[in-house]
Amino acid sequence: MQESEVQFRNLVEHAGDALFLITPEGKIIDVNQQACKSLGYSRKELLAMSVWDVSVGVPLERPEKLTTQLIPDQPITLEGTHRRKDGTTFPVEVRISLLKTDKQPFMLALARDITERKQAQKSAHKWKRLSDSPRKLFGSIRTKLAVYFSIMGTMILIAAGLTDIMGLPFAAYSGRLGQQKAEAFRSLELVANVKKDWLLRWIEDLRDDIRVTANNSLTVATVDRLCVTIHVLFAEGYTDNELWDRVRKEQDYQALLAHLACMQQKYELYNKLAIVDAETRTVVVSTDSTELGSNFPHENFLAETLGSSDVFISDIMTASEHQQPALYFSHIINDRAGEGVAILVMDVNPNDIIGPMLYTGAGLGERGEVLLVNKDVRSLLSLKHPLADGTIPEALGYQIRAKPAILAASGHKGTIEAEDYRGEPVLAAYCYIPVTPEWGWGMVVKRDREELLAPLRQSVTYSLTIGFMGIVALVGLTFWLARRLTHPILTLNQTAVKVAQGDLDARAPVLTTDEVGHLATTFNHMLQRIEERTEELAAINQELEAFSYSVSHDLRTPLLTIDGFACILLEDYTDRLDSEGKRVLQTICNETQNMGQLIDDLLVFSRLGRQEMQFTHIDMEKLARSVVDELMRHISDDERQIQFNIGTLPPAYSDESMIRQVFMNLISNAIKFTAHKETAVIEIGSGKSQDDTFYYVKDNGVGFDMKHADKMFGVFQRLHSADEFEGTGVGLALVQRIIHRHGGRVWAEGKVNEGATIYFTLPRSILP
Repeated sequence: MQESEVQFRNLVEHAGDALFLITPEGKIIDVNQQACKSLGYSRKELLAMSVWDVSVGVPLERPEKLTTQLIPDQPITLEGTHRRKDGTTFPVEVRISLLKTDKQPFMLALARDITERKQAQKSAHKWKRLSDSPRKLFGSIRTKLAVYFSIMGTMILIAAGLTDIMGLPFAAYSGRLGQQKAEAFRSLELVANVKKDWLLRWIEDLRDDIRVTANNSLTVATVDRLCVTIHVLFAEGYTDNELWDRVRKEQDYQALLAHLACMQQKYELYNKLAIVDAETRTVVVSTDSTELGSNFPHENFLAETLGSSDVFISDIMTASEHQQPALYFSHIINDRAGEGVAILVMDVNPNDIIGPMLYTGAGLGERGEVLLVNKDVRSLLSLKHPLADGTIPEALGYQIRAKPAILAASGHKGTIEAEDYRGEPVLAAYCYIPVTPEWGWGMVVKRDREELLAPLRQSVTYSLTIGFMGIVALVGLTFWLARRLTHPILTLNQTAVKVAQGDLDARAPVLTTDEVGHLATTFNHMLQRIEERTEELAAINQELEAFSYSVSHDLRTPLLTIDGFACILLEDYTDRLDSEGKRVLQTICNETQNMGQLIDDLLVFSRLGRQEMQFTHIDMEKLARSVVDELMRHISDDERQIQFNIGTLPPAYSDESMIRQVFMNLISNAIKFTAHKETAVIEIGSGKSQDDTFYYVKDNGVGFDMKHADKMFGVFQRLHSADEFEGTGVGLALVQRIIHRHGGRVWAEGKVNEGATIYFTLPRSILP
């Protein structure tokens, strides 16, 4: 054991980076040789100092505050400056980790001298400043070339821009302007067709409503009785007030009024609904109580309804009773003999119903509009925009003279670019809506050309700006870079490719004495450093392997000895021991065995980061089932009742042995933490997110509190005591390290006494 400690201390002392162990108060309590060498202090001098005595410009909180912000296993990396004993300073990169012990937390800081890196960055910045200077980029001949290529490039840019926007005159390519207009016309035509279909379906639905209501046998019988009653009362000489007061008390009147009021309230489409006596043209039932007993104002409309065998629809007109646009639907109500006794009339306000239907939906932009006109090209709805004189005419109060509206009212269909009623240029789609076989409406869907082409203008502006910048860059850099830099950079790139393929002996030839030559020299120096560091890492790995073996051997030998002697006492001297002595010896045996298992787990955990990964195609479902079968061989049906639900698992391209270890740890944990369940249910499944394929193992065991979820994957982190569930607290840490090596994520969800679910992902970039 002492030999292992000496080896570990030698590793720390000979590490290439300076190491500082710091208390929460900032006091330095331990350093290695590299720290003393880099700062020029002796070990004794450094142990009498604080971290602030050697750090300059490191953006840190006070150590006592920083220890509360650091998270175990999540180090932070900062850049700053260290001051040597002689007062000189040098840049460093500091990696700070939190170490927690039973007594108090410590901070472990690894400081690396980055002087060479900073010098390389400084050289790069210097070269950038030089390359930005026109005097350095251009000579006299290059100036002439720059003027020539500027003129030529500008002409090419203008020609390409005009072709891109306007198209080619004798070719199929119409340019972005033509494409934009064509796309706009397609969109407007689609909107027009959709709204036309909506409007026709709505009209047909209203036809069905009035047809069903008028032909309903109950309605027919009730209306027939009510009309007969009114005629009888009229013949008996009742005055108007007496007659209609009497009618209001009739059960038939009340039933019809309730039915019409219910329709008005349910559908929210109608201004009012009324039943008109076919003989006297008198309103006998109406949802507007003020109309009862009055003559219906539109005599021609009633006459045409009586002459129609089906639903009659009026064109939109101005209703005399409320001076608002109205659309009337009517149907004759026949008695049992087939004679028309009354007319059912439904009054619809187009502005309230048709207007919102047309104005809502996508495809109109901010200033787009839908116009609905009659055969006289009068707007049936209120206009969205004011006229050229600033007025906004009411519905039916303005005859539109714009070409799209005239074409639509004439029964035509198509698209057009023209001026609208304001005199503004628009792109429009127009069509004819046949409301009845005899007449219909014209509909125009239009958008301002300025609004439609605004994105194109912005895009052209960006294109011109970028094109101009491209010409300037082309003129300034093409020849100079091609002549002076292409060959050296290509040679350097070829060397880099060889290095990437594993040939660390490759070196870049230094062909020039400028910055590219300096880059090649620095590159070669970096390769030399990589070789040296690789050799150092190989040596350190060998020493770590030897250290791991030594720790394992040196710890196991005394543990085996303790376990062996304890077992001898239990077996050979059991009759001389009381119950307490036997319990103590049994505890010694158990704890030494646990210590042995803990050593094995730690060795596996430490070697996992160095284990070479062998990627192969894996049948994840088959792998999960084999792990379940292996674990269940050690559990009899009499001991546990476990139900496994294994879903479809997509294949993966990963290291099979490592993924098997993941399933082994997760499933064995699920079996362990469901031990208190009469029937354990363990589910193994998968799913897909936007970037990853995830797998999960879910159980119905003891679960955990989600506030401790971040602690589950740390080494030796346990949410349950060893008396409740055995284990070393390394299993989930192994899972996390394996998944992280594959570039994935792992997390947990659960509730106390409701089970837990462990998820892990494999990036799709490594999936087959």
